[in-house]
Amino acid sequence: MPDPSKQFPDGEPATERIIVLQLLRNDRSEWWSRTEVLRKLDDIDEDAIVGSLAHLERLGLLDRRGARFKASDGLRHVDVVLDLIAI
Repeated sequence: MPDPSKQFPDGEPATERIIVLQLLRNDRSEWWSRTEVLRKLDDIDEDAIVGSLAHLERLGLLDRRGARFKASDGLRHVDVVLDLIAI
């Protein structure tokens, strides 16, 4: 079976933006399971989500523990410092 993260090895910018916005929400648990991300973004191609999660992790923007993800401390710091995202 092909690895879905290989179809979008560098992620998909629009999908990455949506993932980042979801992970920076204050009204949810800090950690998201891959299943929760896929369910929340059910209108987006699953391969694009998987590839984007892998790309964001390689960039150091996501922390992963098993199948759970959260915004990295660096990403949260940029969000606070720049005050760009108001969710």
